[in-house]
Amino acid sequence: MLKFFQLKAIRKGNKPPIWRRIYLPSNITFSQMALLLEVILEFPVSDQYEFEFYNKKDRIIEWHEEDEKVHDFYYSYFNAPDTYVNEWLFHEHWFTFRLRRNHSEQPEYRVEIEKTMMRKPEKSILLRKR
Repeated sequence: MLKFFQLKAIRKGNKPPIWRRIYLPSNITFSQMALLLEVILEFPVSDQYEFEFYNKKDRIIEWHEEDEKVHDFYYSYFNAPDTYVNEWLFHEHWFTFRLRRNHSEQPEYRVEIEKTMMRKPEKSILLRKR
């Protein structure tokens, strides 16, 4: 049976916090989740993003053949189109989502996994608090 995650994306460094609540199916890849997050968080869609699971020391990015291999002593790297979210979201409480565009300062989000549900809520709406 398909499960859903209820996530809360909180923009880091803002007081009062700016956040969005998101419902996602458990059978999507990280590249699909990045697309949804970019649309919901009102960013242009691109492949320049990163998911960081600090406690596991894992980072998930979109690799391209022309890109150099990523080496980091502290983190393991995974390819977003090949990695499904359920492998991580069932076992973690939060992760960081960040954009990696032109080496400039971009907003980061702490995304909290609030709960797992057996079905999507009847009335799913995008909740936003500013």
